[in-house]
Amino acid sequence: MKKPPKHSQRELAKLAMTASLGLTVITALFMKGKMAKRLHTGAGIALIASSIWHHQLYQPVKPSKEVREFPAGEENRL
Repeated sequence: MKKPPKHSQRELAKLAMTASLGLTVITALFMKGKMAKRLHTGAGIALIASSIWHHQLYQPVKPSKEVREFPAGEENRL
């Protein structure tokens, strides 16, 4: 399966962060119930995960390291 374009992934990451933050805030109001506590914890974990994903999408692409091969017998000439 083909990956979506980078801009679509970024928008999806922002949407995930917004949704998980909203759920975290809403469930914070109802922390007395056991289910709300679990949902609040899950939403917090989702917020952290989506934040890491968002951060990774904005990192510059590192150039690959080229391995330079020397002709035979020239390794020690440097």
